[in-house]
Amino acid sequence: MKVKLTQVASLTEPIYVSTRPGDTATTYIAQRGGQLRALRDGTLVSQPVLDISSMISSGGERGFLGFTFSPDGSHLYVSYTDTNGDSNIDEYGRRK
Repeated sequence: MKVKLTQVASLTEPIYVSTRPGDTATTYIAQRGGQLRALRDGTLVSQPVLDISSMISSGGERGFLGFTFSPDGSHLYVSYTDTNGDSNIDEYGRRK
């Protein structure tokens, strides 16, 4: 069996990929520099879902390190290294 690969996006330092419960059309990609990007139906969404680049320090083992969604998809949890070099986990929720 042959496999054909098709490039769908070009990103800077992608470090983690995941999906959100209930959203089968979108793949979320963390970039070490501080952006969370969305790939929806095979197309990269132009605006980041989240941009914490001003809050982080990157390089080596620092930067935007990972993320996950709550089981119902209503909250996003991100792990990153702040400008002081400290590790952080922040929660973002849907606005009501």
